[in-house]
Amino acid sequence: MNEIWSTASCSYCTKAKELMTQQGFKFEEIDALENAEAFASKFPEAKTVPQIIFNGEHVGGYNGLVEAFDNQNVFGGGASIT
Repeated sequence: MNEIWSTASCSYCTKAKELMTQQGFKFEEIDALENAEAFASKFPEAKTVPQIIFNGEHVGGYNGLVEAFDNQNVFGGGASIT
């Protein structure tokens, strides 16, 4: 399952969720503040949100998601994996 660890006030979190939705991917949104201990455990090096798990891999933030989409040819009619 795709995951977006985010906060309510994060503009890049919003952009990541919109991009996933626009490209037809399902995802679970997890509030990083409400789940701070789990966030710190899962992403010990992370200092910012969003932190995104896409297709089973930690891709980092919004820019990492865009790069993962580019690498998997998701944009422009490529196959989408949900």
